[in-house]
Amino acid sequence: MKYQSERLHKREHKIKQIKGCTFNLKETGEHTVGVIAQDVEKVLPQLIRGEEGEKGVQYNGLIGLLTEAVKELTTKVETLESKVDALEG
Repeated sequence: MKYQSERLHKREHKIKQIKGCTFNLKETGEHTVGVIAQDVEKVLPQLIRGEEGEKGVQYNGLIGLLTEAVKELTTKVETLESKVDALEG
């Protein structure tokens, strides 16, 4: 159950600080895609588990941030499209 719900702020700023990348897992050597825990830790430290050298990201926690960022960007695109339509009109 959730309590003390709060909207995420500075979504775009946070996302810009997180780099998507490919890497090999130390344990298995498996080649995978993800984000760097140290990048996420700077903006959302609550999503990091483990100690230095063995840090991991709780990826489910990124969903809310990404959802809000997509909505924010969609609003910006719609605004820009309206302005372009008005100029072309």
